[in-house]
Amino acid sequence: MSASATDLIHGYVDETLTAEQHVELANWIKESPEHARQFSETVLLHDRLRAEMLAADELLVTRSLSEVQNGGAATNPSLTRRVTSGETSRFRPTVLALSTALCLTLVLGLIFWQSVSSPVLAASDELQRIIQASEAALDRTYAVTALGEDVDSESLASTVRGAKPSVDGALLHVRGPNQYVLVRYFADGTEFITGSDGTTAWSVPPRGRVRVSGDATRFRGAVPGQQQAIPFVDMRNSLRQLQESCDLDLSPEKTPEGWRRMIATRKATATGGPKQVTLWYDVQSGTIYRMLLERLPQARGGPRNVLLELTDERDLGPAYFEHTSHHDTNREVIEE
Repeated sequence: MSASATDLIHGYVDETLTAEQHVELANWIKESPEHARQFSETVLLHDRLRAEMLAADELLVTRSLSEVQNGGAATNPSLTRRVTSGETSRFRPTVLALSTALCLTLVLGLIFWQSVSSPVLAASDELQRIIQASEAALDRTYAVTALGEDVDSESLASTVRGAKPSVDGALLHVRGPNQYVLVRYFADGTEFITGSDGTTAWSVPPRGRVRVSGDATRFRGAVPGQQQAIPFVDMRNSLRQLQESCDLDLSPEKTPEGWRRMIATRKATATGGPKQVTLWYDVQSGTIYRMLLERLPQARGGPRNVLLELTDERDLGPAYFEHTSHHDTNREVIEE
């Protein structure tokens, strides 16, 4: 327990905490069951010591009262005066101990109901922690697997001029907000690359002109979730959308890899986006290692379900998200 937490607990039992400190203590208790147990043990120990001191004082009062009634000399004149004047009502250690324990039980019960027994609140807190972890500008690479595509994109690409390759088997590199590179592959292994440096968007086909746009979202159509209003190239905003539009369910069990699983199911009142998103993440760091987007709307085509799996967190270099890193210098570049 940190010194500040110890001070807060002692301030609580001494009734010297400010309103802000009460909130700080409550948040510390809700962080873990261990904190709640430490709080409970400290308060109960404090109450027990106070009860024993009051019990000893009451015993002294009883003896003094007996001496007064028997005509003997009281060993504590001040205490005798309090006894004879009827000032003994405040010596009730047993009642005090029971009252304190009952109040403590109610307080801890409320805390545990909020932080443990309420999976909705726990899941919301966890998602908020994941969102904060996603704010770090780390380079991450996800392998994309399309599940249940409604169109055979490879056959389409071989028969229709200008068709784009499927997102299945693609690599999605992400950094900060709107910084991404999506590499898709044709059947012969050639690459079709789209991306954004956060300010401009660009498209690099296997041959022909490289196109650049001042609209950072211009070429994001193939990005998982883009056509369904939740593109996972801006992880922070996408997760915030899940937080607002989905009911959250946090699994108490960990995977063999030590990850936690969270399921976000779209609310009946929400529109757009996948019907369900499952996240597998590291408990300590908040890093998302796997995302499954299920039952994507099909009005604009694309896969029914998409799986993204983290494969690398290697630094890709300062210029990787610029189009110049993905084509020869002799390619023609046009600005839209």
